Amino acid sequence: MWRRWGWGGDRGGSACAIERPGGGEHRHADDADGEAGHEPVAYLRLHSDADDVIPYEGNARMPSAATCIARWRETNSCAEEVSEERLDLDGHNHGAESIDQRSEGCDATAGVHLMTMVGSGHVPQLTPSAQRLLLKLLMTYRR
Repeated sequence: MWRRWGWGGDRGGSACAIERPGGGEHRHADDADGEAGHEPVAYLRLHSDADDVIPYEGNARMPSAATCIARWRETNSCAEEVSEERLDLDGHNHGAESIDQRSEGCDATAGVHLMTMVGSGHVPQLTPSAQRLLLKLLMTYRR
């Protein structure tokens, strides 16, 4: 089952992300529900490098975080450049434990972010400031 995260409206035109809950067999955005050729979509992956449920490095059933990001960068026609910023997202870990890798040069409505929470578990404790930051980031891609 695929879930669309968006702002309502028609299918595809207003979706801002596509998610496959619970891992499992991976399909790229282009073949989700047989909708090849859709518009670029903003993609934010928040993933712990210590996740023992959905491995950051992937496994035989699902690709790594890096592979997924590379696919979305290609789909959204991003440039080669990636900027990095340290963030404090997980209340379980003190300090700026997370790294936001933002792909540059993507379509204005379709950014690609990989936020790696270093040392966090499968279910992080997002701080209130992290929740505000993530909402603000997602709102920048609003269509």
